[in-house]
Amino acid sequence: MNDGYFQITCDHCGNEYKVKELDQRKSYSCGHCHHLVSVKPVSHFLAGAGPRPYRDLIQHYIKEKSSSRLQDAVAAEELLLPNRLRGLVDAYIRSLSLRFEEDKDYWKTATCREAFETIIQVAMEILPIDTMVATQKDAFHKENQKLMYSLFKIANLNFAYSASIHPKQRKLMGVRNNLFN
Repeated sequence: MNDGYFQITCDHCGNEYKVKELDQRKSYSCGHCHHLVSVKPVSHFLAGAGPRPYRDLIQHYIKEKSSSRLQDAVAAEELLLPNRLRGLVDAYIRSLSLRFEEDKDYWKTATCREAFETIIQVAMEILPIDTMVATQKDAFHKENQKLMYSLFKIANLNFAYSASIHPKQRKLMGVRNNLFN
């Protein structure tokens, strides 16, 4: 969402790089000092998209992927989670749906940063992650960012999937309906 590129920074020398797609499974090496560049997907995402309306992010997913590809993307993102969390994704998604799908005010006013914070709050309540992420602040620790980004992305993809197949949901979210395949 940040002009189509993510900016990553070498923790060792400070060189900055832009990458088209942030791949959490990939290691990035600094071209200057050759140290591994840490990927902090949450920080990078929120730096660019944090103040934007959350419904615009959902609309972006819908515009980019068909309903079946959104559903497949949720499943693929689930595979990136630690084994102990994979079987709990359905409960996590149900909890997110119950909390947010019918809340018109939420969809009207939530920014991407607010959505991230509320989604991670649900994850902290539903999933056994309290040893790593006991507070919102913990979600931003370098060692937690990949997991937090995956949980956030699962929520985004699931909301987009729901909106792509339910016209009433699209309307409630304030997402335009002319984007669907």
